[in-house]
Amino acid sequence: MHPPLSSGQIIDATGMTAMPGFIDAHKHVNTGSNEKEYMQRSSSRYTTVLAGGGPGDGTIALRDHIDSGMINGRA
Repeated sequence: MHPPLSSGQIIDATGMTAMPGFIDAHKHVNTGSNEKEYMQRSSSRYTTVLAGGGPGDGTIALRDHIDSGMINGRA
């Protein structure tokens, strides 16, 4: 038997609209000289970004740059 789940935080969303996350599963990850500007501009509308093919180095670098605070992952 699992223990009961603890309750979450209640948010007053009166007058607001709840939206699901938006995923861009075909993103060309740019880790070049203008990486920060490019990724902030092109990823600001999504909650998840995936590069659909090729080597994963760019995606891993982007994750690390978001984790370090170099790029804002919550635009």
